[in-house]
Amino acid sequence: MNESFAYLRSGDLVKGREAYQSAAKLNGDNVSERYKIILLKAESDVLLAEQNFESARQVANLCLRYPGVDKYTLQLGQCYLNRALANIGLNRDNFVFADLKRSSAMFDVVGTRSWKVLGLRTLAEYYDSRGDSENALRYFKLYYKGNKALLFDKRQSDIFLLEQEFATASLAQENELLNAEKELGELTLDKQQLRNRIVVALGIMVMISAALLLIRLRSIQKTNKELLKQSTRCELTGLYNRRYLEQRLTQPLPNHLSSFGYTLAILDLDRFKQVNDTYGHDIGDQVLVEVAKRLDQILSTNDVVARWGGEEFVLLLAGNQEPVKELELIRQAIADRPIETHSGQLELTTSIGATTHLTEQQLNSRTYKKHLKSADDALYQAKQSGRNKVVII
Repeated sequence: MNESFAYLRSGDLVKGREAYQSAAKLNGDNVSERYKIILLKAESDVLLAEQNFESARQVANLCLRYPGVDKYTLQLGQCYLNRALANIGLNRDNFVFADLKRSSAMFDVVGTRSWKVLGLRTLAEYYDSRGDSENALRYFKLYYKGNKALLFDKRQSDIFLLEQEFATASLAQENELLNAEKELGELTLDKQQLRNRIVVALGIMVMISAALLLIRLRSIQKTNKELLKQSTRCELTGLYNRRYLEQRLTQPLPNHLSSFGYTLAILDLDRFKQVNDTYGHDIGDQVLVEVAKRLDQILSTNDVVARWGGEEFVLLLAGNQEPVKELELIRQAIADRPIETHSGQLELTTSIGATTHLTEQQLNSRTYKKHLKSADDALYQAKQSGRNKVVII
């Protein structure tokens, strides 16, 4: 399916469809629901590339209605995006922007800006190909602004709605007060006594409104925390993602009293591609989840591990013990014990490249990439020298 996507992006529709059909042959009762959802998304990609917009829309609908698709946020957003593109091809502009908004929200949740930007760029190129310069320019501008987060805007919007609701309730209370005063004059009741009752009622309503506002604000805060967690965690392994670690490395680190200093290491599973090619990506995902568990168990509280991409992990060790010893323990935790999978036990090793004894001043927004490059060079040496090794530069 990745091969099909690559061919379609390069304009080779024939090979793109052939690659998709090869992937479709693997579909069956023994594959995961995630595979079936990705396969539907890939089919709609092919149909869109072939400009078969009606069929692409129907397949995208199948993807969006597939049982359990809500668990796969990224694929759900991709299918919304494909349905929007199909409706553009069918000149159904009324149905486009709602799906674009949904897909954008999904991509924000998983921190997948590349798909969000791809959707905007695709729209811009589409309008440009039709000679609609105004809309093309509009979406090109949105494309270049696509990296801006929507979380703050959403929070501000919710607070604005709360303020509007509170203002409406206050106006309703004032109207009730005026009507009560009119009735007092007409019925010659004790105006002061009734006024006191109204004041008490108004106070109770204000207190209730304030309590409701507080409850709503706490709900918003809880939602924001959950969204932040989702945007900084790898959906598969539960580890921090690349986005989180890059933010961590651009911020001041705590003063370090240990003589070992900080260690920046890159861990790469040896011959992991053979696992995917031989057993399938579901087994590969099982391996990644188990490796993440072992790393999480062996690392100290102040250490940070993030899935950098694919089978590659980046570790920021806080120097709680001697770096060579700690990195060897990490290597042995993976190499010395087979990994249990649905296809049986798999024996895997890992290569680790690292740079050690770094100070907090050396790890900042201007220099951390240089040390990552050093760790990557060390990883290359570990791979070249036979794998299953730790190399420190």
